[in-house]
Amino acid sequence: MNNNLPAKPGPAYQVLRDETMNTALDRVASMPEPKYLSTAGLLSYLKEFAGFAPSRSSLYKLSMDGQIPFIKGPGGRLLFPIDEIRKWVENGGQMEG
Repeated sequence: MNNNLPAKPGPAYQVLRDETMNTALDRVASMPEPKYLSTAGLLSYLKEFAGFAPSRSSLYKLSMDGQIPFIKGPGGRLLFPIDEIRKWVENGGQMEG
């Protein structure tokens, strides 16, 4: 079966690929930052930016004990406000006043 595609992409393909990637990266860079993190998002955030990785059950316990900022979203899903989480991390995991 002959599909008329070259075995190896040429320079035109590479230019188009690079322009497409740059456009995609520009769109991602200009996207607004989310206001809330899911539980999975918070676990990733804490591991990457705060240097610790609590378990999912530890996050639920902190939430239910009122020791970490959160709201309940649709279906009772826990959502963590990113601005308040940043402050929480800066305060060493302590709620403000």
